[in-house]
Amino acid sequence: MNETTLVKGISAIGSMDGPTSVFLAGKLSVGVFAAVIAIGILIGFFGLKLVKVVAAFLGFLIGAGVGAGICALAGIEGIASVAVILVCAILLAVVSFLVYRLGVFVMIFICSMGVLAAVIPAQSSVITIVELAVALVLAILAAIFAEPMIIVITGIAGGFLAGPAILDLAGITDPSWLKYVAGAVLAFVGLMIQFMMQSSKIGKKERIKSEHNQGTGL
Repeated sequence: MNETTLVKGISAIGSMDGPTSVFLAGKLSVGVFAAVIAIGILIGFFGLKLVKVVAAFLGFLIGAGVGAGICALAGIEGIASVAVILVCAILLAVVSFLVYRLGVFVMIFICSMGVLAAVIPAQSSVITIVELAVALVLAILAAIFAEPMIIVITGIAGGFLAGPAILDLAGITDPSWLKYVAGAVLAFVGLMIQFMMQSSKIGKKERIKSEHNQGTGL
């Protein structure tokens, strides 16, 4: 298939009316909701275990945004702009993955902003500034205390990401407060799962340490 044929095909899809366009739009929306649900559950149920991966992904996105900003300010265009964006994205992704506390900071800041924006829509600049300040404080606390904060924030963020998406996918839109209930329920389940896994991990370490001490006569 040559480029002209591909362009014509895309144009034809874009100009479709009736059942075909509805079908394609429906398929796309189902895929988007399914992806959001999957990401939300992964973050909510396994946020602590996936912290480096999620941090690297978010670092990549932020780096790409920074690169785009640099290109806009410096007037860089074409292939050079793509190169700058990719370099910034990859660099921040690698740093976020390797530097644990920086990765935690990035992940918790983004997740906190997501939850705050979902629960309290930013209808004014004052609300936006307050949300940014709260997200910044939570990210700093997470970088200091790490594991407990990661579990709490990712559990809540994942729940409120996946919960409403599940209702939207099921076509349940009224009453609107059901989305908050769904988010809260999934957040609670995610928190329980993460805390149980962390408790099991700590218990296993303590048993290994105890067995080692007994073996060495300490």
